[in-house]
Amino acid sequence: MRAFLVKALAVIYKWVKSNPHLSSLYYDVANMQYFSNLQTQEIMLADNARVDAYYHAILKHVKEGDLVVDLGTGTGILSFFASLKNPRTIYAIEHSSKMIKAAEIAANYNGIKNIEFVNVNSKDFVVKEKIDVILQEQMGPFLFDENMVENVVDLRDRLLKIGGKILPSKFELFVEPVKIVDRKHVPFIWEQKVHNVNFDCFRNLRKDASGHYGRRFITPDAVDYFLCEPERVLGFDLETMRSEEIPTQIQYVRRIVRDGRLDGFCLYFNVIFDEEICFSTSPFGSTTNWGYLVLRSESKQYKKDDSLEFNMVIDNVTDSNTYRWSYK
Repeated sequence: MRAFLVKALAVIYKWVKSNPHLSSLYYDVANMQYFSNLQTQEIMLADNARVDAYYHAILKHVKEGDLVVDLGTGTGILSFFASLKNPRTIYAIEHSSKMIKAAEIAANYNGIKNIEFVNVNSKDFVVKEKIDVILQEQMGPFLFDENMVENVVDLRDRLLKIGGKILPSKFELFVEPVKIVDRKHVPFIWEQKVHNVNFDCFRNLRKDASGHYGRRFITPDAVDYFLCEPERVLGFDLETMRSEEIPTQIQYVRRIVRDGRLDGFCLYFNVIFDEEICFSTSPFGSTTNWGYLVLRSESKQYKKDDSLEFNMVIDNVTDSNTYRWSYK
């Protein structure tokens, strides 16, 4: 009976993922549950690189008398920053009833009055006047996997006035070939031989190595170096981007600039508010709450001036389980 239920749930999960509308609903519910946890919010509040960039960008770009929407307000921290500029109204929208109550408590405790808290999914939020500024922090570890583009573009097209701002709106995505320091390197099981015990019998698992099984979060000290000079694989601006421009494939050919063992591909992104204010989730930057994500590969030695070709197919950009990568 248990095996039958597991198979049934797997079929239902696959069906939901294959339907764009159901998949979007699934992520709305999953995100609401995840971000309703105050421990999750604690980690985000303690991320100084993230918080400081938002603080300075909001104080720079929000003006007195503005109408502001804070998309997914969480603890309300971005709305609290915006309130310092005396906007006419801040609409702090949040689909978690637990978090909207927590944000209201924090606002009252800090004597902040010019925020209207709205417990609603952003797609159902409407106002009579056009908005001057959208504040958003919808970035997932894979950048796209929290429905950022869909949610922000929906608000932009329905509510943002012409010339209005989205903070942040510009992003750069990187997928860099990386060497992991030896003491942190974890080869796939079929690559390992431990005291003459060989696990090559599990080589059939290779078919799952490009996907969920092949993802690994690491600590920043685990990254030794990149084998190539970093180059963005994608750049976009939410103030002008269309939903159909979301990538379905990422490809590049790079020259190796440093001898070393390829252990995978480090995925990170830059968040750009303007020419002066930005931050990065790179393992060689300040530590952020997004962590450091490696798309694992079988270990392979490369020499300087070798050519490395990378390809990643993305079936559903909001579901990192559908990402499939290969290299040669």
